[in-house]
Amino acid sequence: MQTLTGTAAAQPAPALYWFVVATRPLPTWALDTLGPRVPRFELEPFSRDDLLTYATHWCRAPDEPARHALPS
Repeated sequence: MQTLTGTAAAQPAPALYWFVVATRPLPTWALDTLGPRVPRFELEPFSRDDLLTYATHWCRAPDEPARHALPS
């Protein structure tokens, strides 16, 4: 957190870099050190419909298998 806080504080707005930090749930105060300029987003669980949409889109066979395969 100290490294991210220092990097965020050193960058002029808008920031030149984007970081994605994924953590287990943290207490609210744990991310407060980053300051108000650093946006935070919270992932929400899939709804039943969202899960079906995701699974249907990403877990199906490719429409053109050769296009998705790496050359040997």
